[in-house]
Amino acid sequence: MAEKENDLSRRKIITLTTIAAGAIAGVGASIPFIASLKPSEKARAAGAPVAVNPTLIQPGMLLTIEWRGKPIWVMRRTQSMLTSLEKNNDFLTDPQSEVPLQPDYAKNVSRSIKGDILVLVGVCTHLGCSWVLIGMGVFIAHVMGQNLI
Repeated sequence: MAEKENDLSRRKIITLTTIAAGAIAGVGASIPFIASLKPSEKARAAGAPVAVNPTLIQPGMLLTIEWRGKPIWVMRRTQSMLTSLEKNNDFLTDPQSEVPLQPDYAKNVSRSIKGDILVLVGVCTHLGCSWVLIGMGVFIAHVMGQNLI
């Protein structure tokens, strides 16, 4: 009987030791795997914030910058552009920003913190084309080197 109790206590020790070794090996194996999930320096640099000084942009001027390989448009709107915003309410699904998709600071006519500053991602969601400004308020679609009119 004493020998059987000795075997049971020995079996518990071996089982607990095996579980502990397996847990340590599992943690050791998961560290490189988890480290490989971190974005590379190149990926972090591509998604880094881009700073623009809006005071350097003249009214009516469009500034195009690149962020994550996409064109970002920053425009300072003129007073006539701001007054014409309400004329387009018939074309908007939610002109008063009542659907909770907009953050609180964008629940206004200009949908921005500062009404005269407009920031847009300049890529079409349909074809992936990028629009090119050819005149004051006149854009043409540009897809893979081809202009679409």
